[in-house]
Amino acid sequence: MPDNWIKNLAYDPERDEIWADTYRGPAVYHSVLGEWTREYKFPQDLARSDTANLKLPDLFTDYGPTTAGSFWVMDSNLDRHPITNYLRGDFDDELWVGTWGLNAGAASLRHLRLKMFKFGLYDKDVKAILIDGDDIWFGGTGHLSPSSGITRYNRKKGTWEYYSAKYVPFLSSDQVNVMEADSNYVWLGTQGGLVRMRKKDSTWRSYTSFKGLPNNEVTALESDGTYLWIGTVRGLAFYDHKADSLRAVKDPLLKDLYIFTILSDPYYVWVGTESGAYTWDREKKTWYRFVTPDGLLNGQVRSIVRWSDQKLSSGKDELWFGTDMGILGYSPVSDKRRV
Repeated sequence: MPDNWIKNLAYDPERDEIWADTYRGPAVYHSVLGEWTREYKFPQDLARSDTANLKLPDLFTDYGPTTAGSFWVMDSNLDRHPITNYLRGDFDDELWVGTWGLNAGAASLRHLRLKMFKFGLYDKDVKAILIDGDDIWFGGTGHLSPSSGITRYNRKKGTWEYYSAKYVPFLSSDQVNVMEADSNYVWLGTQGGLVRMRKKDSTWRSYTSFKGLPNNEVTALESDGTYLWIGTVRGLAFYDHKADSLRAVKDPLLKDLYIFTILSDPYYVWVGTESGAYTWDREKKTWYRFVTPDGLLNGQVRSIVRWSDQKLSSGKDELWFGTDMGILGYSPVSDKRRV
């Protein structure tokens, strides 16, 4: 084919051929030969859809009047989404519409009603995924342009919901780096602060540097039931669920460090940073820098995970550290290392 970007399709019933109109010219598929050949002119009269000849009346949607005209559909936020394609249905008054940014919809030309379908991701660029019961959350920061929304999919109901900072009160940012959840809240670490959604009423609240964060860009989250540990590009903070308060960690060891990852257990909190790994002893309430003789943890520690295997000689869990210089496995009980 001339190009992978297809603008339109057509079918020739007499010759049993399928035509594709691409951005580098048309092509036709010969079913007998099983191959494509380039052509000079696309058979517009055989096309199933063509927005250039689309003429629609004003249509109404579930949320009020919408001027569809011939080129775009307006949503409930008064944003316009171009009509990219359409297809006539089996009945004369039935029309299927495809848009840029508002998914697909079905229109009844007789009743002048247009129903848009919620389906799929708000943004195709996904940086963080959270599974919270029946809900799956998707968020990102955008690739060529900033992300414009957060997606929530309910697997049980099969429903899609979207949240954009432009339209949701107290949602300070939809540029999502990380996500976390507990029994009461969904937490989003964004480039504009820490955001939480209360599950029982879907209300939002945002926390920024004015409320205790070392920096507004949140890079790591970890909930242990008592605290939500919050990593930023300039240090560590924690949210106390019982006191409903947020405070920055003032220990000089972690001051102004870029936090990549956080892992908590009943005895320790492990933090991976731009200059090594650090651990908080819950009993002694003291921070320590965690070092090994091989020096693997002297640089950036980007990931810390726990792995459990009953076949291990210690019979306990291992911690694995992902660093810029290699991978280190460590048993806190036996003090043995694997690299």
